Amino acid sequence: MNQDIDRQICFLRGFPTNKWDVGKQREIYEMAYKEARTRLEKFRRELLETEAKFLGRGVPEDDLERWRAEQTNQHIQLLEAVIKAKRNVEWSKKTLREVVDEKIRILSAQVESENL
Repeated sequence: MNQDIDRQICFLRGFPTNKWDVGKQREIYEMAYKEARTRLEKFRRELLETEAKFLGRGVPEDDLERWRAEQTNQHIQLLEAVIKAKRNVEWSKKTLREVVDEKIRILSAQVESENL
């Protein structure tokens, strides 16, 4: 949890503070998220279509599995891109002050629970 908050703090430190710039930056992150989702959906659709073609042609199961394995890295990269883009959108909706206050609350709770 602390690592995630630390990454949010680093992310928001570089975030603009001007109201117009904040809105523009959020818009950029939202467009990047939509584009990442679109690329993922296109990949998945093409994956299913190609697999159906292979099955229709009677491609041996070993060849089909080899092809599926070749697609794995790209699929993982696209999934990670969507996750990162979504996280950026969510983080861009917070302020640095909110995240720092959240970290203070978490650390304070840890100190209290340890009965120092």
